[in-house]
Amino acid sequence: MLYCSMAKKPDISQKLIDAAFNLTKDKRWRHISMVNIANHAEIPLSEALSVFYNKDALLNAVMGKADQATLGECANFQEDDSIKDKLFALLMTRFDYLAPHRQAVKAIVKDTLCSPLHVACQIPRILQSTTLMLEAAGIQSSGPFGLIKANGLALVFASTLRVWLSDDSEDLGPTMASLDKGLGKADKLAQRLPF
Repeated sequence: MLYCSMAKKPDISQKLIDAAFNLTKDKRWRHISMVNIANHAEIPLSEALSVFYNKDALLNAVMGKADQATLGECANFQEDDSIKDKLFALLMTRFDYLAPHRQAVKAIVKDTLCSPLHVACQIPRILQSTTLMLEAAGIQSSGPFGLIKANGLALVFASTLRVWLSDDSEDLGPTMASLDKGLGKADKLAQRLPF
């Protein structure tokens, strides 16, 4: 019996994520509650809360799924790929993963930026993701210098995210140009620093 209930959890979590994202088509993210999400997913509230106790937990799960998809790109790395090439591939894979949910991401980002406290609460999770990407690209990310690198990559991602959210081109040319420029600046800065 325990095995069966555990097997259903991933299905329930995805239903809740899909419901949350669907609700952003008609409502502001800040006005969407876990009650709304559970009702939209047709899942009892008690069961929904046992999977995600609040919307932040739901967003953390989405970021975890994005991390998994992003790190899967490591299998495509070649020996002669530069660190910049690897980070470019990792971040573009992340955008590819988020692409089906771009309107929901846009709605969430818009409302999140209105709340400095909410932004502050999301920073540790974002840094966890950028740290994983740095390590996947072969960059040492521990210690204080590692934190500086993770913050730098987070800024590159945030800057590129703004472009991606309004990039309607088929080849994502503006997004790729922004990412390439951001990584180039970060690379030049890293060469000047003592690590």
